[in-house]
Amino acid sequence: GDINFWQFMQPSYQIDHLATYTNVDPSRQHLWSGDTRPANGGRYQDAGKIYFSQNARLDLTKAASFKDGNLYCVAPVVDPDCKKNCGYDFWAVGMNCCSDLASDFRCGDFNSTHTRSG
Repeated sequence: GDINFWQFMQPSYQIDHLATYTNVDPSRQHLWSGDTRPANGGRYQDAGKIYFSQNARLDLTKAASFKDGNLYCVAPVVDPDCKKNCGYDFWAVGMNCCSDLASDFRCGDFNSTHTRSG
């Protein structure tokens, strides 16, 4: 029982004690001064859960893959309305759900406009 708890249950309890962030703009960071700068994922390194803003989407044109036994797939999470000072610090990640020949990210709810986290 002890091994089962520490191996499988305890890590999920640790996630519950991490910070939760909501309405995160994946492309820009709005400062108190009114300035805007590219998003900085380092601000959220204590996060267990991040929920992105309503207009967050995957940029499937910048998807990529890497094969090392399994096929690892990534696509940046962006605000499509961001035109300048946009960052690419947030990425959707999956395994064996894309093509190794082209930008073809098809992991989870990749095409849903209602998904805010993963």
